[in-house]
Amino acid sequence: MDNATVVMGFSRFNQEEFYTLVQKVRASLPEDMRRAGLIADDADRLLEKAERDAHDQLAQARQVAEQEVENAQSSAKQFLETAHSQADQVRASGRREAEQTLELARQEAARIVEEARRKAEVMVQQTAVMEQANAQARSIISGAEADAEVLRREARSEADARRTEIDRYVRELRAETDRYAQDMRRDSDNYAREVLVEVEQQLNNLIGGVEQKMGSLRNQVQRGRQLLERSQQEADRLSTTTRR
Repeated sequence: MDNATVVMGFSRFNQEEFYTLVQKVRASLPEDMRRAGLIADDADRLLEKAERDAHDQLAQARQVAEQEVENAQSSAKQFLETAHSQADQVRASGRREAEQTLELARQEAARIVEEARRKAEVMVQQTAVMEQANAQARSIISGAEADAEVLRREARSEADARRTEIDRYVRELRAETDRYAQDMRRDSDNYAREVLVEVEQQLNNLIGGVEQKMGSLRNQVQRGRQLLERSQQEADRLSTTTRR
């Protein structure tokens, strides 16, 4: 435009320079459009990758949480089975001890009775007074039988007490193992919920960052479009001036 000539008081511009300028503007337009398209494609790929990563992280977190819950349940089950087995062993051992105690009492009672009978027989054989010997023998046998009955009652009472104590211990042990299993299940559920909440928060942060980048990319595309529109308007204005 600096090379324009003056004819009859009017300025005449250089058409060749004008068309050269128009061609440059037109040549620059496709490049801006191509860059805008590339920016939009990059934004789409970034969003798709972020969504895939988010889904993968969520799936992995769910898998980890499910594995933790399964491990906790398995541990609780093993602990409960072990506790039940120990309780059964304790009960069986207590029963054996009670039976052994009762059997020993029976043997001792039988021994006392047998010894009393032998003493009675010896006394009957050695004494000349049969009635006195028989009376003494009956008294000894009666006393021995009474002692044996006392021993049997005491042994039975002790066995019953041991059974009661063992049953109470088994009930308490089962209740404790049940409470422990419930606590483990509750803790595993809480851990799984915490993991899912943390993953969800990370996913929201990731999506928020992607949306922020998308907003910035949209602003760049919008500025490119505005620049393109201004260039087109400038070209139209120059073309209109030329026609005049």
